[in-house]
Amino acid sequence: MMAKTVAIALAVVAAATAGRAQDGIMAPGAEMTKLASDFRFTEGPAADAKGDIYFTDIPNNRILKWSIEAGQLSTFREDSGG
Repeated sequence: MMAKTVAIALAVVAAATAGRAQDGIMAPGAEMTKLASDFRFTEGPAADAKGDIYFTDIPNNRILKWSIEAGQLSTFREDSGG
């Protein structure tokens, strides 16, 4: 009975949020711009309180930082254990 209740609850949540998953993440009319390249495999984007974006380039063993204020990319940490 408990498993059936959980399954129904998950189905209701999935149905309620399905339409939202279709919404775009960009503002209407916005255009995408390539800011940097030369990465091999990136993942894990995260933002800090200032809006700077950090992400990993695992095969190159580094963590990168996109500075929102400076508008440029820098290496935050090398030998990141990746």
